[in-house]
Amino acid sequence: SKIKTGRLSVISGPQVMTMKAEYRNVAKGCRQIDFSSMEPRFLLNVSGIHVEGDLYDWVAKEAGLSGDRTHTKIAIISSLYGSARQIPTVTKLFGLEEWEKQLEADVTDNIIENYYGRPIQTEGVKGRHLLSLWLQSSAADAALQGFANFFRANTHLNPHWVIHDACVFSGEGNVPNEIIINGMKFPITCEDVK
Repeated sequence: SKIKTGRLSVISGPQVMTMKAEYRNVAKGCRQIDFSSMEPRFLLNVSGIHVEGDLYDWVAKEAGLSGDRTHTKIAIISSLYGSARQIPTVTKLFGLEEWEKQLEADVTDNIIENYYGRPIQTEGVKGRHLLSLWLQSSAADAALQGFANFFRANTHLNPHWVIHDACVFSGEGNVPNEIIINGMKFPITCEDVK
């Protein structure tokens, strides 16, 4: 579709990405694997930082944040995507200013490539918004690669559809706690579709 970042969207057929809860029984008996905090973990991973355990606990400790898990999640999202509520210690922890400078230097003719080489039209976007485009695109491609690797290794499981960084599937069998993509570890959760 015309999504800049390469994230999937439904252009015909059932709108599984935005399906109302009362229609989700179409997936009865299925499970869903979901990457945990894919975009912030992807940025840390490609920076050479692998966080064991809970990302929000780690960020709160490393960035000196007080407050609950929701506060930490908002601090991460606000800082990564350039909202007015950016937290300087989170910006520093993720190296966001350095990322912005590098990505701006990589733009040629209003195009930048994501981590996997997918071209992204930037249309003059700069700074944190450029990082946002690059990160969403890179994480989307990483998730797709992760799902492809996972289902190739687990042929007894049948994928049905991808919803950003989650995949609905059927079949019996155990699911690991993480998926490795290009040597980077990404925790996943697995639960029954309700």
